Amino acid sequence: VPLQIIGKYDRERFLSLISEAKSEHSDYIIVYAHFGQMNSLMVRHSQREEAEFMANNGADIIIGSHPHTPQRMDIITTADGKEVPCFYSLGNLFSSMSEMRENRETAIVSLSLSKTESAVRAKASYIPVLCKDTDEGYSLRVLNGALTADEQETYERIKRCIGSKLPCTDRKFLLQGSAILRKLFSSERFYYYDTAL
Repeated sequence: VPLQIIGKYDRERFLSLISEAKSEHSDYIIVYAHFGQMNSLMVRHSQREEAEFMANNGADIIIGSHPHTPQRMDIITTADGKEVPCFYSLGNLFSSMSEMRENRETAIVSLSLSKTESAVRAKASYIPVLCKDTDEGYSLRVLNGALTADEQETYERIKRCIGSKLPCTDRKFLLQGSAILRKLFSSERFYYYDTAL
């Protein structure tokens, strides 16, 4: 990999990072993958291949980006029978892109981990979110509770796109440590706790 290219993906580098994480006794490995075609709702064959490689080589969950739209979620079963959730693309969390309506639709992954004596248990779900224009710029709308007709349509579209292999949840969540996040998520549907970083 040329020095001027930072973080270019290749399988050997991936395997060395997984090996390093395991050598440091990581209990759970979250892989963030930047792959797929921009403005595409469809998962490409190359994304599926790389996600299967990542899952078979130590990823416990895969969260993708780059297409700027939500894409489906799969459960990849590895050669040894482990089930690895893979979100091929969550879309843009916060964006002014508007080439497609889906550029403003996204999801937040909710991942709860608990450790037992023999393993780490993971429970994943997702929360649909919409980036909306406001008088002050943009804000994020967690799609739960009372929704307008347009918001309900967006909510259903995100659910259809991501799929039903993991639950869609309307749970409240905690944002911590950023006044910017507080402003972006201008809603009563979550709890924001300010702390000094």
